[in-house]
Amino acid sequence: MRDAVVAEFVREGTQNWKSADGALVYLNRKLFASMKPGVDPAAACEILRSNGFDFVVETKPSATKLAAWVREQEQMAEGVLPESLDGWLPEKVRELFVVSEQHVPGVRGA
Repeated sequence: MRDAVVAEFVREGTQNWKSADGALVYLNRKLFASMKPGVDPAAACEILRSNGFDFVVETKPSATKLAAWVREQEQMAEGVLPESLDGWLPEKVRELFVVSEQHVPGVRGA
């Protein structure tokens, strides 16, 4: 059902609308980063550190912190975006992580 709702938002070219009972239906974008399958966490930590991403490394790489960093880059970019969400990441880091987004419909009561 989510895909159908998102497709309707895209078709209509809108980000939100009011339902008949006054509830606000909106599209919420979420951005995620995750380590690719088979990546050795220790090697990922070393590559992240050597590429200036120390803040992403705890005892293991933090995909949550990496996603937050990508969101910050996007906010600071003021409309000038790379071709893909991982475009801000150095190549070695892109080899380890997938950056993706998900649009999730939401409803706020009337």
